[in-house]
Amino acid sequence: MRLKVTVATILIALATGCNIPSPSTTQISRGKALELAQQSAMRHGYNLDKYMLSGFNEEISKEEKEWSFLYQCKPITAPGCHFLVIVDPSTGATRVIPGE
Repeated sequence: MRLKVTVATILIALATGCNIPSPSTTQISRGKALELAQQSAMRHGYNLDKYMLSGFNEEISKEEKEWSFLYQCKPITAPGCHFLVIVDPSTGATRVIPGE
């Protein structure tokens, strides 16, 4: 039964012109992750002219499970004038975490 489902899935993917990505091609680059982070920040109402990208820590986790981009006010002002954008390197999904 499981073999039939797998074969059917592959046939449907081929028939509809879908590519089945290999694991090595599913990770997005830092540049693409940064572009997605910027777009997400703007959709959440942040004016990126008022922020600078911080050079904090590692932008990608040691396990390569997410890209993290920290934006701080420019010039750096009161605490909480920052936000973080997390990008999933496999899907490109983003999360914006506001400063507190």
